[in-house]
Amino acid sequence: MSRIDLVIPPLAFNAVPNHGVAQLKSHMEAQGHEVAIKDLDKELYVPEILDELRSHYLDRVEIESVLSMPTYPTLAGLFYPPDQVGDVVKTLIADECLYDGEELESYVDKVMSSHTAKAIEAGHKRWMREILDDGADIVAISVGWQSALPSALRLARDLKSERPDLFVIAGGFMVHDVIRGLERIPWIDCLVVGEGEVAFAGVVDELKGGKAPPKVVDGKPLHIDNLPFPDFDGFDLSKYRHVLPSTFSRGCIYRCKFCFERSFWPVYRRRKPETIVAEMKHSIDKFGCDQFFFTDSLVNGDITTLNRTCDMIMDEGIDAFWGGQASTRKMTKETLKNMAAAGAGALYYGVESASKRMIERMGKGTDIDFITDILRESWEAGIWTLTYWIFGFPGEAKEDIEEDFRFLELNRDHVGTAVYHRFELLRGSEVHANHEKYGVHPVADPRLERIRELRLSAPFEVERGMTYRASLEQEIYARTLFNRNNRFTMFPPFTREEFEAFKAKKIAA
Repeated sequence: MSRIDLVIPPLAFNAVPNHGVAQLKSHMEAQGHEVAIKDLDKELYVPEILDELRSHYLDRVEIESVLSMPTYPTLAGLFYPPDQVGDVVKTLIADECLYDGEELESYVDKVMSSHTAKAIEAGHKRWMREILDDGADIVAISVGWQSALPSALRLARDLKSERPDLFVIAGGFMVHDVIRGLERIPWIDCLVVGEGEVAFAGVVDELKGGKAPPKVVDGKPLHIDNLPFPDFDGFDLSKYRHVLPSTFSRGCIYRCKFCFERSFWPVYRRRKPETIVAEMKHSIDKFGCDQFFFTDSLVNGDITTLNRTCDMIMDEGIDAFWGGQASTRKMTKETLKNMAAAGAGALYYGVESASKRMIERMGKGTDIDFITDILRESWEAGIWTLTYWIFGFPGEAKEDIEEDFRFLELNRDHVGTAVYHRFELLRGSEVHANHEKYGVHPVADPRLERIRELRLSAPFEVERGMTYRASLEQEIYARTLFNRNNRFTMFPPFTREEFEAFKAKKIAA
């Protein structure tokens, strides 16, 4: 038996416990290993930091960078001498905000001296001490978000510095995208790329047998119905919303051109309805939680599974509130009514664009009339609709975004929330792999060469359409155009109480 610490580094600020870590914990315990959760991210879950992050979100800053920016000093400090850290942080931030000149200098100073950045720095020594005192043989660090990577690398470096014999493994959803960069990091003994349960167990078995595992281990797609239910013991559930994560599936049935998910989940697999419902009952009985957020890419990847699951929830008399991400494709009025009757209260639709030209260019495979019908029918069934939008896909013009705005205004009564993102050139996506076809040219900034391959997205220029900065301007403008209250608290998952409050407020308006 080995003693394993599963570490969740900051910053992620997940609203629900990390599903992948909880799943890995239960799998390793079933193999006879002793596993402890080190949820370091939640140690920073304090009002001061949340307020500070919200204030940044209200500023002229790219939405996805709100969490990453306070971690940039940590990242730069790992790979650059002290006298260069400030310039590196400034370079990183400059691409993700609308500040220039003295305003940019002031904003960079604000980020580097922020309560969040100071809390991260102060926390590292405490977290390292806690892990070392725990006496684990193996430390596995989960890198589920780009914003968590700097702290993950810092922890790995400091742990190995103090205890060279400690075996440090890194895995999680971000590892596949930065594999070329992480492979050269000397502080990490092994990288588990892809699905981690069986691959991680194999690494531990090799260590027990006195063998040295390879630097990179590829996780293969699993039969997910055979996995034990995720174990949330060890998480401080009081620090999360009263919602637990679950899944209908792994992978995605679609091939959107901007998405990188298939490089991690290459094969779509659905769970059996019996397994999904049994896990819900288990979570209600063991953890006293009757609210669930399905974290997979789409709950409606298989409509038969979805409808049968809803039928079983009702047959079993489960009074649960749940939601998850969904595609606008393959939905019917009957399915939506069935979902609502089974407790579905919120669906998060990846609409991305209301321009026919851009829908085709993104490979969405749908049309505006169908999207309009699905949003209306979802709302009429009693399901809150959150919609995701992307600005700045290569070749997109301002006229295309104006179609988005017109769509939202015309469908205001049936859209609960709109969340906007600008296009990112993500490694592993179709656009990144064939960037010349899309008129995209990655830009290699020599000042960032040491960390270039550690970043999820690549800076780029476009031949036609909006520039990266212009798309950011549109994103920030859009935040106040449709729903002024679209802040961090509006992000998934919703609780039953939030759902009722949001809906009452919208109806009153």
